Amino acid sequence: MKNDRSVNVRGNYMVKSKNIFGPWSKPVQLTDNGNNPSHFVDTDGQHYMLFAAGIPTGNSTKIVKLNNECTKIVEGPFWMETEGKKAAPEGPHLLKKDGYYYLIMAASGGLFSGHHMLISRSKEIYGPYENSPNNPYLTQHDPNAVNFHQGHGKIFNIQNNEWWTMVISQRWLPGQIKGVKRGISPLGRETSLEKITWTEDGLPVANGGKGPLDANIGPNLPWTPVLNPSTDEFSGKQIPADFDFFRIETDD
Repeated sequence: MKNDRSVNVRGNYMVKSKNIFGPWSKPVQLTDNGNNPSHFVDTDGQHYMLFAAGIPTGNSTKIVKLNNECTKIVEGPFWMETEGKKAAPEGPHLLKKDGYYYLIMAASGGLFSGHHMLISRSKEIYGPYENSPNNPYLTQHDPNAVNFHQGHGKIFNIQNNEWWTMVISQRWLPGQIKGVKRGISPLGRETSLEKITWTEDGLPVANGGKGPLDANIGPNLPWTPVLNPSTDEFSGKQIPADFDFFRIETDD
């Protein structure tokens, strides 16, 4: 990666399998720049890949058309520009609904207090894209909230036609770490669900316009627990990797 970070040279790769448990194919390099790739299949079956293409000076995301095997770029890349300056645009996704392509910029404005999501849409996959007047689509405005830093989200609907956004977020709880009163985030980045409704003119709104909630309702689906019982007697010489956490330990 270059020092100015305006060109991201990490690249994007594709692996595929007919079974989620593998075996997986060998990686195929699709680009020599960018990160946060997102695979989109249009209603005609055509494959595309979106990816973040420049941080922090990049202004949007790039899109390429792939062949049917998703092993080669056959068209592009093209910039998917939207109005306004973005800092560190990442995690782009496309959603097609009611004749519109919705570009969800899943992380913009930097991390922590500036983290938010943007929405724009177009009748054509390559644009031009028009920003939603409700942008930022999702961000935390309440200084007294517990749940902050929403971003890197994706909009989807479920079996009963409810719409949701799944995002990463972070909860700051009162406390101190090693004597410093800066709050405690014991789980670091977590996964949150925010319920979505659509306005009459076809734009998504989170939680009726209230934005992220500290405690949200879950989808109206049957309870389906996933049981994976596991025990450990700690009889070995090493602690299992399941107990390895990348978080700062508190004095407690």
